[in-house]
Amino acid sequence: MIEGYILEILLILVIFGISTILFSKAAGTLNPGKVNVISYIYYIFMLQTFAGTALILLGFDKHYTLGYLLNRDKSCMITEVVVFGIAIFYRHLFCFGRKCSEST
Repeated sequence: MIEGYILEILLILVIFGISTILFSKAAGTLNPGKVNVISYIYYIFMLQTFAGTALILLGFDKHYTLGYLLNRDKSCMITEVVVFGIAIFYRHLFCFGRKCSEST
């Protein structure tokens, strides 16, 4: 079963890694003990949106609400592209016009 999902798992891990690095640069730290606005958004985004989209990409899409979509496959693909794009480029909203950290 897992052999068919190697590319999807690799894509999810790469995007997760890039997003984590970029968010940590923007927030300064992703330490749960030092929560700021950017790290809070990171945790909420990753726990809910990114994880849910990754599960749908891996085939765990038997939820009843997905049955109400008119064009299910196209809607899921557009959602995956948008969520994965936001995971990578959301940091730039916080860093636009200023230096986010010393390592940037």
